[in-house]
Amino acid sequence: MERADSFKLRRRLAIGVIAAFILIPVYMLFIRDDGGSEPSQSALVQATQDPNKAAEVLLDQVSDPSQGITIRFPSGWTGERTGSIVRATSHEGKTAVAVTTGGPADSARTVFRDTTAAIAADYEKPKVSLVPARDALHIAGLNTAGASVSGRLKKGGAQSTTLLYVVQGKRRAYVVSLITPQDATQLAAGNLILARGLTLSG
Repeated sequence: MERADSFKLRRRLAIGVIAAFILIPVYMLFIRDDGGSEPSQSALVQATQDPNKAAEVLLDQVSDPSQGITIRFPSGWTGERTGSIVRATSHEGKTAVAVTTGGPADSARTVFRDTTAAIAADYEKPKVSLVPARDALHIAGLNTAGASVSGRLKKGGAQSTTLLYVVQGKRRAYVVSLITPQDATQLAAGNLILARGLTLSG
């Protein structure tokens, strides 16, 4: 029993660390306004629908081969690795896609539940909506569970929405998040990366 309780505690701590790494930079993102050149909303939508156009738009990438993670992103974005977190961020800093591993593949359901709760805890009065199975994405062609967490962040006070997904790979459960303001172009860029820009090979 003690061993099981210790394992659960370690899992909760690990999920808490994942949620923190996903959200800690976010309040800083919303206070930046650097401008910059990124694809138009129409170009992003077209690229989401057409893999050939996606190849013309997703020109840069950041990866972590040890975790089997690659994120391809549009011009004007930047990529970085922070510990086990692989992240792509828009030039003006209003949108971020982050990916990490949350545990073995067979723990995907538990990882999804615990990570959703951990991220919601960083919002004031969060609104949490599960993505219906019929509408769920198959990120990187893999089984995916999704949720939306929205509200005002406790740190920084920005209004934000986090789209959270847990993807069941061959050996690993991946935690994928899209953090974006209520902006159609930013959302289109994030959706393009989720639909066409992720490789999860672990």
